[in-house]
Amino acid sequence: MVSIGALARLAGTTTRAIRHYHEVGLLPEPRRRPNGYRDYDLRDAVRLLRVRRLADLGLSLPEVTAALRDDPAAEVPAAVDGTALRASLSALDAELARQEESIRARRRELAALLAGDTDPSRPAEVAGLLEGLALAAPGAPDRALERDGELLEVLAAADPDRFGVVATAYRAIVDDPAAVTAMTAWAGRFEALATARPDDPAVAALATELAAAGREWFPGVADGPDGTTDATAWNAFLAGLAPAQRRCVELAGREWSTCAR
Repeated sequence: MVSIGALARLAGTTTRAIRHYHEVGLLPEPRRRPNGYRDYDLRDAVRLLRVRRLADLGLSLPEVTAALRDDPAAEVPAAVDGTALRASLSALDAELARQEESIRARRRELAALLAGDTDPSRPAEVAGLLEGLALAAPGAPDRALERDGELLEVLAAADPDRFGVVATAYRAIVDDPAAVTAMTAWAGRFEALATARPDDPAVAALATELAAAGREWFPGVADGPDGTTDATAWNAFLAGLAPAQRRCVELAGREWSTCAR
């Protein structure tokens, strides 16, 4: 005669788990002693051991139930449905393979981050773009580079496809010394608007230049084929600007289909 506690110790599980197996019909109810306690036998022990083995392999309880047919008339504790079990194990193997590849990809990304000097909290592609911009434009204001990084990071999460277009445009700028010089000069003037009034004539003048530069440097963004982008990244960008800077971008954005909100 075997108690539920002894059976749990034998199978390396808990009495709570055994009771749950009873509730879901995975483990048949055993005989009861006169005092009402469950009384398990060898067949119950073998059934529980098989349940635990399949569950430890990673099968769900419904899959274990499908694999172990309960036939009270059978001479063996639990007849195994080989077809169902192999199908479940094959599906599990495929899922583990997917998880394994996902882990490998994450480890490759971690290795690249750990090997570089960029901020590992940022996506690797964003960090790489910022590093390229900083090297190509050492005179660019730190806040301008920081803001570019913030916008790129949010855009990468909000609209990966549009981020790919923007990233390509940034790489083209980095490879063009004239564009880098012009962008650095414009960035300095834009940062100077942090203390200006929104109605300052410099705001409208710079907005005109910004609109033209946007069409030239970011044709896939300012004049994209669908004319749309995720508003979250754009609104978050505007919220962090000083009043005159925001006014400048809003004026320039009137000519950008993606920024006309």
